[in-house]
Amino acid sequence: MKRLLAILVVLTLALACAPISFAEAVPGDSNGDGIIRVGWAANNMDETKALYLKYYQEFFASHPESDFVYTSAEGLAEKQVGDVDSLIALGCDVIWISVIDPTAAYSCVDACHNANVRIITYGDKLKHPDVDLEVGNRPYDYGVVQGSIISKWLDANPDINLKVGYIRGDLASQQVADTYQGLIDTIAEYIESGRFEIIVDDTATWRSADAMLKTEDWIQAYPELNSIVCQNDEMAIGAIQAINAAGLKPNKDVFVFGKDGNAHGREYILSGEMTATVFIDHRASCFYFVDIINRFAHGEQFPQKTIIPDFTMFLAELTPESYDEVMAWSEAKYAEVTGG
Repeated sequence: MKRLLAILVVLTLALACAPISFAEAVPGDSNGDGIIRVGWAANNMDETKALYLKYYQEFFASHPESDFVYTSAEGLAEKQVGDVDSLIALGCDVIWISVIDPTAAYSCVDACHNANVRIITYGDKLKHPDVDLEVGNRPYDYGVVQGSIISKWLDANPDINLKVGYIRGDLASQQVADTYQGLIDTIAEYIESGRFEIIVDDTATWRSADAMLKTEDWIQAYPELNSIVCQNDEMAIGAIQAINAAGLKPNKDVFVFGKDGNAHGREYILSGEMTATVFIDHRASCFYFVDIINRFAHGEQFPQKTIIPDFTMFLAELTPESYDEVMAWSEAKYAEVTGG
């Protein structure tokens, strides 16, 4: 009997001293290290992505129960595959992939699945059965808002028909095609009436310098051209520089419409050289998406696999006249999304 009591005492002490399993104590912690680590496999780190990164880091700095790491593939699909392997090795519980190439992304998803790491993709185009959550925007909405801006401008200027040079970010991505289609669908009646006509259409690879060269060529080749519509503000700025260099006046001889509303683009709105742009409230939209990702990382279950909201709630029509109103709207939108 004494021997049995001694054994029970030893077992009781052993159990009391046993380490707690963090895998059970921390919902969402798949590897039991007591940390919820979110990895972002970014496709590149251009100006916009760098802005996103700043907001993501601010978010996770205010959520010390989570850890955030990232990689940038610089547009190279094969590098993204290696980046995902590195994030797995770092002990990420969730990896968020900004897809470059679907074939390479399939390899990334398979690697995560085999390592018991949950997978989030940006956008809903991959259609891999092992993706756990799809979040993102709808590029079509960018075109819709840009089309709304141009429609209102044409209504306010009934004596002007726009002969347009359209500058895409690239010639291959679905994002570019969707943005273009949103524009075309929104201004269909103006196209039919001859008030909006795209007379030349090409890419400037998202870069200001390339857009400047493209616009210089178009001004020489198409004397009737009186508008440039761009898929981002950096290309719109390049177009404005070419217009100035040709001795023409932006927003008088040639009307330039952009998309982004970033700090650089807003300078040209305030100067009156950019006719209008689609203002994207990156700060509010980043918080919205990364909050979903963090909640998912901590084990929250969402009723749907795909969360692609009507992104127009983060977009505004920015002109020199509406500047102050849009900036105030942006502050209010951020406070609404963050609960501040």
